[in-house]
Amino acid sequence: MPCRGRAWATALAVFGPVFDAALSVAASPEREDHRRIVINDEDHTMLVRVTEAIYIERPALIAAGQLRYVVSENTRHLRPGSAYAGFLFGTAHDVLAALKQA
Repeated sequence: MPCRGRAWATALAVFGPVFDAALSVAASPEREDHRRIVINDEDHTMLVRVTEAIYIERPALIAAGQLRYVVSENTRHLRPGSAYAGFLFGTAHDVLAALKQA
């Protein structure tokens, strides 16, 4: 049964801007170096593959000098400060600090 009424209106009000800004990319093919980057964590390997796909498929979305972060609080598997495909891994705190300096 489709969502209707107040719940649907609330969902659109909250998530509508996210849906409007979202774009679709196909994850890049998995490679062995993806697993090394995320220290062999299966759940985060897909995140790295999608990050790479954005960099490859939609380069026009990435402005020169723009902050490019993959944000995760999982510092065990996505080490803050590590870089891949033009993106840095960092926590929300890292990103906020970088934005303040920019």
